[in-house]
Amino acid sequence: MKQKSLLKVAAMTSPYIFGTKKESVRNPELTGYEGKYLQLILNVLDVDFELIRPPDNEIGRKTTDGNWTGLIGMVQRGEADFSLGSLFMTNQRNEAVSFSTPYTVTGVTFVLRKPRYEFSNFAYVYPFDVLTWLLILFSLVIISALFFVIIRQKISFSRIFLATYGSIINQPMILPKEQKNWNWLFGLWLLFVAVLSLCYTVCLLSFLSIPFEKNTITTFQQLSVAVQKGTHRVLPPKGSFIIDYLATSEVDYLRIIGREIIRNNWYFDVTDMLSTVTSRRDIVHLDSRHELEFYFAGHKFWGDYIISSEDIGVSPIGFALRKNCSFAEKLNSIISRTRDAGLFEKFMKNESLKLRMDVSDVLAESKTPKQLSINNLMGVFLISLIGISCSIVVLIFEIIFYNFSKCKRIMKSEM
Repeated sequence: MKQKSLLKVAAMTSPYIFGTKKESVRNPELTGYEGKYLQLILNVLDVDFELIRPPDNEIGRKTTDGNWTGLIGMVQRGEADFSLGSLFMTNQRNEAVSFSTPYTVTGVTFVLRKPRYEFSNFAYVYPFDVLTWLLILFSLVIISALFFVIIRQKISFSRIFLATYGSIINQPMILPKEQKNWNWLFGLWLLFVAVLSLCYTVCLLSFLSIPFEKNTITTFQQLSVAVQKGTHRVLPPKGSFIIDYLATSEVDYLRIIGREIIRNNWYFDVTDMLSTVTSRRDIVHLDSRHELEFYFAGHKFWGDYIISSEDIGVSPIGFALRKNCSFAEKLNSIISRTRDAGLFEKFMKNESLKLRMDVSDVLAESKTPKQLSINNLMGVFLISLIGISCSIVVLIFEIIFYNFSKCKRIMKSEM
């Protein structure tokens, strides 16, 4: 019986992407969508294999002395025959290793958790925008002036203005009987304020009952601003090509992100991906789009996440092979056939379903409307308190003035 060839495969474990059921020196059973795809490739190649992992847990970057780290470095030094793990096929990596026929194409994007809900003390002004409030104030002044002219100055403008304002907040509006010819105008105004008041009340209740979502980051340009302000950290995979891609980009905001990553030594360990991205809201996770969508797109039980619609560094993905390897032609043929059959995507969909089933008991952040609390209405109570305080001050002043005037009249009568 012919002995099978032995291949050494460099790979890193990552939940639901690549792993093994049981640790074994030779031919372990692979799990995850990349693991099952590799298992298929190796079965068709009809070879035995050993898994080796990079001690630095890096994908592969070129150091200042010209050597490579991580998966790429192991293949370059001959410690592994080939490696996989969403390896982007770049010109710089082509100098160190060979690449197989690509089995997919993707770009790099980012994911982050949605910011917490906002409970504003001044939510009562949110139903209308600034322009609408200004137009309401303008209408109030104009209609008060018009009523003042119609009534022929029998009532002061201030009283008419207060009565008109009161009609907006559902207070009765009393008019002189002799102005019946203008009832149609008063009726139109009351219809206007009724609709305005109803719209405001409905919008206000919806704003108070359902918390506000703060503005969040959706583009790389917004991400650059957040990084400069120090509100967010950007974590790429350790040893990813995207770090140098960003730092040397001709686009200013991308270059800012890359330089901040290098300066602060920001990165994440691919073996601990989920806990890194789900732990904090100020962490922005950079990775290939297909991996981020696998983990976070549509998985409501993970909580609410936002995946940017922008992609950078779009590139084919393939296996990194040592130079002049003997099985390259056969491997490329197998990859081409599996790609045409869509097997990589099939494995990914199957693992996505498994991911959903395994974590379906994890509680997502609740999005149900919450009861109103004193904090939601603090602004309204504050204005009410100020109004009552002013009223009390005026009342005290009127009492003092009345008593002072009364005493003055008594003194004059005695004289």
